[in-house]
Amino acid sequence: MSSSSGTSRSTRSSTTNSSKESNKPSGLNKEKITSVKEGNKDRKSTITPSSSSTPNTKESISSSSNSSKQLTTSNNIINLPINTEKCIPFFPSTLFEENSFKENFNEIDFIENLTYKLLNEVNKTNNQQSSNNQNQIEEKQAEYCEIFQQLFERSTFELEKLMKDVNIKIEKYANDTEIAAVKHQNKLKTFQEELENVSEKFKNLEDVINQVGNTTVQIGNTLETVDKQKSRAIEAKQLMRFFNEFNSYDPELFINDILPNKKFKHAIFKKKQTQHKAAKILQELSVIATDLTKVDNCKNAISNINKYNEYLLDNLLKDFSQAIKLIEDNRKVAITEMKKRAKILIDIKNEEKCIELFVTKRFEKFINVSDILEKIEKDMNEKMNVKINELEKKIESLTSSNSSNKKDNTTSNDDDEEDSNDQTSNSNNTTDNTETIKTLQQEIENTRNETKIEKAKLIDAAFLDAKRKSIESVTNVQEYSSFLSKIEKATSSEYSIIEEVFTESSRDVILTFLQKIVDTVLIEIVNRILKEPNNDKDIKELENYLYLFEDIYTCTSNFLDRLINEHSNKIPTLKINLTRSIENIFINKKKSYGNIEKNYVSEYYNSVMKDIKDKQTYTIKLLYELQLKKGLHSNSYFSYNSLNFSQVVYLAMQDNEQYNILQEYPQLQLDIVVSLMHTNIDALNRCKKLSIKNDIPKNMYTIFELLKETIYEYVKGGLEYAVATLETIKKEPMLIMYDTIHLTNSVLQKIQRHLEQYVLPSIISISLPIQLQCIKLKDDLFISLESLVVKGLELLLKGIVDYCKIILDNEQKKHDYKPKENDAKFAYIEYQPTQACIKSCDFLSKHCNRIQQCLFGKNREYFLTKLGLHFYNLLSNSLKQLVVNNSGAIKLMRDLSEYQKCMRQFQVSIVEDQFDTLREISNVLLVMPNNLPDVVQQLEKNPNVKREDIMAFVKMRSDYKSSKLKELLTKYQ
Repeated sequence: MSSSSGTSRSTRSSTTNSSKESNKPSGLNKEKITSVKEGNKDRKSTITPSSSSTPNTKESISSSSNSSKQLTTSNNIINLPINTEKCIPFFPSTLFEENSFKENFNEIDFIENLTYKLLNEVNKTNNQQSSNNQNQIEEKQAEYCEIFQQLFERSTFELEKLMKDVNIKIEKYANDTEIAAVKHQNKLKTFQEELENVSEKFKNLEDVINQVGNTTVQIGNTLETVDKQKSRAIEAKQLMRFFNEFNSYDPELFINDILPNKKFKHAIFKKKQTQHKAAKILQELSVIATDLTKVDNCKNAISNINKYNEYLLDNLLKDFSQAIKLIEDNRKVAITEMKKRAKILIDIKNEEKCIELFVTKRFEKFINVSDILEKIEKDMNEKMNVKINELEKKIESLTSSNSSNKKDNTTSNDDDEEDSNDQTSNSNNTTDNTETIKTLQQEIENTRNETKIEKAKLIDAAFLDAKRKSIESVTNVQEYSSFLSKIEKATSSEYSIIEEVFTESSRDVILTFLQKIVDTVLIEIVNRILKEPNNDKDIKELENYLYLFEDIYTCTSNFLDRLINEHSNKIPTLKINLTRSIENIFINKKKSYGNIEKNYVSEYYNSVMKDIKDKQTYTIKLLYELQLKKGLHSNSYFSYNSLNFSQVVYLAMQDNEQYNILQEYPQLQLDIVVSLMHTNIDALNRCKKLSIKNDIPKNMYTIFELLKETIYEYVKGGLEYAVATLETIKKEPMLIMYDTIHLTNSVLQKIQRHLEQYVLPSIISISLPIQLQCIKLKDDLFISLESLVVKGLELLLKGIVDYCKIILDNEQKKHDYKPKENDAKFAYIEYQPTQACIKSCDFLSKHCNRIQQCLFGKNREYFLTKLGLHFYNLLSNSLKQLVVNNSGAIKLMRDLSEYQKCMRQFQVSIVEDQFDTLREISNVLLVMPNNLPDVVQQLEKNPNVKREDIMAFVKMRSDYKSSKLKELLTKYQ
């Protein structure tokens, strides 16, 4: 496509040139002709649509001649451009139709299709006339350039013509569109008017339909009311028939004959299949009987209806009980039967009795007593039936005897009373038999009652025995956990039955079942295993109780969580109800938990402190006895609480043997503190579980208070011992104080974390006052221990400074800085610090390192500042007592450099500045006497340097008098 476009552009340019230079027919040179040829070759390979739709050269020439004829004939009608006849054979008339200018129109393709025929003719001519002379070729090229020009002029004309035709069509279409729009608008308006008429008609039709509907509904309601009244009248009539039947029976006859033998007139009260209907009818009859209690004629009906209700309820419960027994043998049949009976009992408003019976029977199965109770009931019923059968046979015999007597009396009456004596005898026998029958009937009733009472006693005894065995079978936590698993399995099993039998009240039934187990067995097991300790001072008994309490409560809580997770979707109220029941088991235990935990923690801490106290007392007593033998104490009676502890320690440190014994004194140990805190953490964790919610803050405060008091007592003893070791004079201070302070810091940090992690989170949302009290406990502990630490640090500071003075007094010689001239020994050690400097710096460095390990922040800076300034005063005062010559001044500067190096370890700028100033002042010892005034004046410019100090160091010069330095300085003052 690019090559062809290039060809067309080159052709257009050449055509333009040829038109302008008509006198130069050689305007298309060989190079241009060659480019046209190459362009045509490329065009044939790239423009397939044009080539496919364009005929070959011969066909194009013929078609062009035909088109030329057409155009020439049309010249008479249409005004064509002048001098465009030559381009007619090459003019593509189809290219100027409207269809050629649609969406896919491309200008480049249009130009190529316009010039395609002409370019092919040019190429063909060039090939044929390649052998002709140059003049002919140029003439031909000029002719073709003219044709190109005409071709484009004609194209312009055709495009303008096409544009005019298109504009005319557009104008026509616009007019037609406006006319159509007006017509469409008129149609819409007409349609709108017709639509409004239709809507109005539909609205009227809807009103008519609504009226018809209302009328229909009223007719339906009337028919329904009439039908209901008719049904109620029929039901009322039927109920009255049933009521009259119950009212027609004598109550005694009803109880003894009609009811047991089911001699009812209506079949609905006879058949077992119609129990449900009979039960519903009895419910309605009971309501009627309640309203007729004051009507004398209805007393029989009221009595008989109540008796039949009791009889029916008793039978339904018996049938339900029998169905329960079939669960293990034939579960499907049992559930079907129970479901039938349960539905009847629910309909007659005896659902509670049905649920109670089911829960009782399944609980008996749970504690493995159902078989025993069944056997007892069977044996007692057999025994009762045997006795009743014997009595009934006697009654039957007497009844038959009475019947024969009546027949005899009737026969004697027919014989005109011939044998009056026999008649009288038969009458007496009948009377006696009747009395005997009544007695036997009463005996049967008594037998039933006695059997019932005896059976109840045996069942109660068997039930209590099974309950006792079930409770006694659990003796430890493992067995308790197994028992809870048994409850869990029983719950899942029973709920699958309950869901089918009690479809509407399955949640209440399973909760009642669980409540029965909890109230009857579980609470007894917990009370039997978890017995409160008898001795509040026995640590082992208290510990065992608390651990057992925690294990049982945790085990029960886990059991509760498992049940809730398994059944909470089906039983939403399970969590609330069962949690309340479980908490009721432990409520009394939780009430007494606080005191038991307090006693345990207190006794445990007391036992730990007692062991430590015993060791401390033993060591101090041993030292006291040794000191007493040496006559160091006046009182021979030893009392740990009344003796002077510091004095015993001080005296022990003066003697090597006693000092070795003193090393056995129990010092502060972090392990003991950690052990105390672990016990406290365990107690706090138990407190969160085992306390009543409102008692948690109070109990946790008590537990934390015990820890605080014990920690204070223990750390206080360690600090007092460390302080006592510092009250020794003329000896290097012991390092035990550093370890004690470091451990005290660790203890306080642990107490802080303990309070934040284990105490406050559990009470912060319950009781703000107790939270503040706990924080106050911690603050009091910190203040108390910090006061002891401060006292120890003061003594430690004094001991360090005093020992530095001892070092300087003992090691600093008068001639250290005033050697003799030509002293070979001094020359050897000229560049070494003095012994006083070495020992002082070693001593201070050792204590500085220990201080940095046990003190932090501002406390460390304050202590090292005090120590540095005290040592500065001590050193400067010591140096002022010495005399320094020229060689000794160099030695002094070496010592001062070492002191500066030592003081930099303190990392305190004030101390470093003081020793830098001391070094500057010492320069007055090095300069020549003549230069001394300048040095002094320079030093006086320093605000940190006092003139008294300068003069004191000047006086240290060995030439102070010989060089008359005083007068010299006075002169320049």
